[in-house]
Amino acid sequence: MGTGEWINIKNNQRIGENIYSMTLEAVEISQDAKAGQFIHLLCGKEYGALLRRPFSLSTIDKKNRKLSIVYRVQGKGSKSLSEMKRGERIHALGPLGKGFLLDSYYKNVAVVAGGMGIAPLMEVIRYYGKQSRIYLGFMAEPILVEEIKSFTNHIQVTTEKGTIGRKGLITENLLSQWEENPPEIVYTCGPRGMMKEVAKISEELIIPCQVSMEERMGCGIGACLVCSCKTMKKNQKNEYTRVCKDGPVYWGSEVVWDE
Repeated sequence: MGTGEWINIKNNQRIGENIYSMTLEAVEISQDAKAGQFIHLLCGKEYGALLRRPFSLSTIDKKNRKLSIVYRVQGKGSKSLSEMKRGERIHALGPLGKGFLLDSYYKNVAVVAGGMGIAPLMEVIRYYGKQSRIYLGFMAEPILVEEIKSFTNHIQVTTEKGTIGRKGLITENLLSQWEENPPEIVYTCGPRGMMKEVAKISEELIIPCQVSMEERMGCGIGACLVCSCKTMKKNQKNEYTRVCKDGPVYWGSEVVWDE
């Protein structure tokens, strides 16, 4: 389990409709953080000491002891977070959870993100750089595309409303593309239906696939069981695991998608 730390807000800016990016100076947490992990933030003093919210780590800068998160304003906690300013301090628990497996062995990597699912995948993209092919699916308004372009030019953007890029779902052409040029490993995060399809395609083509599950969390340390996820282990026995502790990253073949 991670440690508790008061961290400094270095920047908190709006990057889309109700979407913000926050940079945090986290002296201790940043040193142990890995791609795919998350932190549990105390979002507002007025809501009580127990009101914490989980936020995926978007980027990790160990040298400068900084982290960033990307979040959508949805309730009181995230609303309070969006109103915090540079110089204010916030209490965090972390890093928490199991992150992605990153390995320099892989030279041809696919990253598939849906909506806010791009946030925990940014560090994956930064790690692999030009060796990664990025597939981004959004409802209407893309985010972080320009940032991704600084690491790789292999980017495909799809919007369901056709406002930018190809109209449709990001998963529609994956099978044919990967049959022609199969990646060595796939990383994905986004809506459950999208990840299910990505995992299915990967399994059909015998490509290892890691998924970052987005479940509601309570305690963030595996005690409350709110974030249970049905998984299947090697012995073919189904069991419920805790996304906050056993995940949020799983192998796509582990998750029981049709529960």
